[in-house]
Amino acid sequence: MRAMSMAAFAGAILFTAAAARSVVPPRTRGGGGVLTAMLVGCSVTYGLQPAATLRPYALLMLFAAMALWGAARAKTLPLFGSHLLGLFTHPIFLFLTAASSIAGAAFGRRRLILAGAPAAALGVYLATWGWMLTRTAALPATSWMTVPTGRDLLAGLLFWGDHGTPIVAALLVVLVAIRGVGPMGDARSSVAFAATVTALVLGSAFVVSQATPVYLASRMPVLVVPAAALAVGVFVSDSAPVLVVCAVAALVSVSAVRFTARSVTRPDPFPTRASLASVARRMRCGDTIVAAGLSYAPITFYAPRAGVPTCVAIVSFPSDVQQHPGWLDLTEAARERVQRDADAAIGAWNTSGTLWAFVARHGVGAEAGTALADARSRVEPPHEVLVAAGSFFDEIAVFGPIRRPPAHP
Repeated sequence: MRAMSMAAFAGAILFTAAAARSVVPPRTRGGGGVLTAMLVGCSVTYGLQPAATLRPYALLMLFAAMALWGAARAKTLPLFGSHLLGLFTHPIFLFLTAASSIAGAAFGRRRLILAGAPAAALGVYLATWGWMLTRTAALPATSWMTVPTGRDLLAGLLFWGDHGTPIVAALLVVLVAIRGVGPMGDARSSVAFAATVTALVLGSAFVVSQATPVYLASRMPVLVVPAAALAVGVFVSDSAPVLVVCAVAALVSVSAVRFTARSVTRPDPFPTRASLASVARRMRCGDTIVAAGLSYAPITFYAPRAGVPTCVAIVSFPSDVQQHPGWLDLTEAARERVQRDADAAIGAWNTSGTLWAFVARHGVGAEAGTALADARSRVEPPHEVLVAAGSFFDEIAVFGPIRRPPAHP
């Protein structure tokens, strides 16, 4: 399944490189395309990591790169289609579509196409799916998110790590101070377009998040990595000597090589299937798996593949997560009742077999995991607690059957 994310990431690299090659001058076309491709492919946080997960973010990057290529070639249908596909993949693509339309109206020779195609895609999306977007916005689906600070905004700009990005930024300042942006010719408007899109997406998402949190420093920048890579790659390849271009490529590749090397020894950072398989042989009919927090979806997906008997019940806590496995209700009211819900749930589940509680002690879902474990421990302490990593859980608490006192006549 992760092969889809990897294929999408590879496509994002190719489309961004093709966009760069379409706008750079002929004398630097090869270097500009290669450097831009490396800037996309060597982004660990926003490139390699999403490519290794079964989430939609690598696909979002692919559509963002396709949109950038369509804008570079001023092709109406690819530009319209890529924005429409991105919007139907995830609502946060709204920020990229709106930013592209605004930047397209300001830069480029064919401004009607560059501004009109994204705007048309946005219109079609809102006309056909706006009702669903409105209903989704009314749900507490983002209640787990917090209002971002300036530090979060800066963190989202670290496309090539906390060491490589400041060095690249310093190089850009030096090149602008020495050579300016005048000698770039036709590529100048493309660089300005890409830089403006990057700034508008992150800036607008940050401003909106002060009222309704939508900006997440670990996810939102995925949308602008292709644009940022094109702006940096084209500008550096056109303004700096070949030796400097090679140095930038080597700099950003260091963290990517390090991440790849670590992945060889630890290929799955969230080994849900392996953790389930480690206890599956001990499970018997009548047992119950309680997936706390957001662990319900990955556990139900991997349970058959890990050898968990089909007669073992899998339930979620909180119980409403089964209806919306992608988000938790973390409003103040939900936080206040989570302990009461845990106490009530313990009595509702089958207590004649072993209870396997998959809980998170840190991160999203930690409140639910802690409440569940505490409620069950008040009845009887766990027989054992296993340190087992997975998606949205970091331990498995094993509780035996509840021994109820015999009834007396």
